Amino acid sequence: MRQFESVGEDALTGRRLLMLEVETPEEVAAGVAKSPHGYPALVVWNARHVEPAMIGAVVESLLKSGCTFLGAWGDDCGRVHDIADEVLVEREVYRGIPSDVMTTFHPNESLNDALWFVLNLSAPMADDADNYKETVVVSIGASPGTNAALRRALVDTAEFNRTVVGEEVGGTPAR
Repeated sequence: MRQFESVGEDALTGRRLLMLEVETPEEVAAGVAKSPHGYPALVVWNARHVEPAMIGAVVESLLKSGCTFLGAWGDDCGRVHDIADEVLVEREVYRGIPSDVMTTFHPNESLNDALWFVLNLSAPMADDADNYKETVVVSIGASPGTNAALRRALVDTAEFNRTVVGEEVGGTPAR
């Protein structure tokens, strides 16, 4: 069972920022440690040549571990998104597992823009805010450079936000 690695804390939201770097989707599909809280996740993955069943197994593993928001980025992220929606429908209709999981995909955005979206716009419903304590980035088969860039962003989200939007979230101008 894979464990998320704590990388930092978002100064704005107070969420712990976690990362899971793996080489293959099978490492995620085999199981991910359950989070005591629901969490939004950005899945960074070139899934172009991955079988639909494996994409579904990765999504299922993340859902079982507590994922309540799944954003997909990388080659064929639209297919990851569509299969995630199919998994959610199957869980609800055939297994009676209610779902309020939101899914997004970011095919024409930079990785920075997709990460910014998940960090800043994946807010929970007001009645669930106390249970939303983490944000997770799952990197499957990404290059060392991509993983290093993701880590830098998670270690210093204030600087990352300034880099992406030119001002801090909340409207305070960058210095």
